[in-house]
Amino acid sequence: MKDERISFYVSKQNEGLGKTIQKDLILLDTPYFMTLDSDDWVEPETLELLLDEMEY
Repeated sequence: MKDERISFYVSKQNEGLGKTIQKDLILLDTPYFMTLDSDDWVEPETLELLLDEMEY
């Protein structure tokens, strides 16, 4: 399933978290973003709950 609202990119070299987030901010065209590492886990409803809280 492809969701056009979600995008990702892969860095060819390990540049560290700070450099990666700087690149994210340049590429983004949205008021919200979330970063996840390969060992992170979020429940399926996590993003919906966060958005509901921000818009409340």
